Amino acid sequence: MNGPAEVDERIVLLFAHRGASKDYREHTRAAYLEAIAQGADGLETDVRLTADGQLVCWHDATTDRVGGAAGYVHERTLAQMRDLDLVQGADVPSTHGAADEQLMTLVDLLEVMLRAERPLRLALEIKQPSPFGSAVEEAVFRDLEALGWDAATGRLGSISIDLMCFWPATVESLLTRLDPKLVMLLLEDAAEDDLVTWVEHETGGRSTGDEALAAVRTAGRIRDRLLDVSEVGVGPDKRIVKSSPALVETWAATRRVRVWTVDTVEDAERCIATGVRELTTNVPGRLRSELED
Repeated sequence: MNGPAEVDERIVLLFAHRGASKDYREHTRAAYLEAIAQGADGLETDVRLTADGQLVCWHDATTDRVGGAAGYVHERTLAQMRDLDLVQGADVPSTHGAADEQLMTLVDLLEVMLRAERPLRLALEIKQPSPFGSAVEEAVFRDLEALGWDAATGRLGSISIDLMCFWPATVESLLTRLDPKLVMLLLEDAAEDDLVTWVEHETGGRSTGDEALAAVRTAGRIRDRLLDVSEVGVGPDKRIVKSSPALVETWAATRRVRVWTVDTVEDAERCIATGVRELTTNVPGRLRSELED
């Protein structure tokens, strides 16, 4: 594989969801290095802001599930995040980093990708809503630009980067600074009550009750507007492909579509049949092998 053109010739591009997260714990150095070793076309990551303004690769608003300690990411400094035990007894080979190297900042991840011996893509999810508001996006631009990212093309050396988010207001804001082809709106079919609970949790309780409900309803109106912008990418849950294949086919005809999280060849083939050419998966090596059999 010598360059982006060869990657693009594949029938579908596979993005490793939080790294090869079936092999090693999600978002760790080991998971990302393994994904690259397995031949993933790209990596997917989530970023959150710490109490001291640093971006860490972390999905949950809280640290208990992955870090084994109660609390919120936004209440911890980067040093405190690095103190968490992300290995938790797992056997990690020395080639995949020491136990105290597993917590990844966005800069750490980009440096790993730049050292890879082939082009890679990065699907970078900004976790919003956040207690820090738009400071999260500003930190993303800060870290990307410090390494030489070209916001006009989405290129950083051998890496192609696009930004994505579930929160429509953040996507709308990104569109004021980036080409729509570098921006993706993530989608999940969720009930309004569940979305209100999600907003309350993601903001650490800063937005609750009627305020959270109003934010959810505003988000819905912005989402609908964004779906009318044909160049903005769409990232639906695989369940939307199952329930509304014709809708997904319509999206895929005019815009970039990347479905999450696809771990079986049956689900992959269902997505491909609708015209989808990008999949996020926890098992990039296995899924590639099954698709090419």
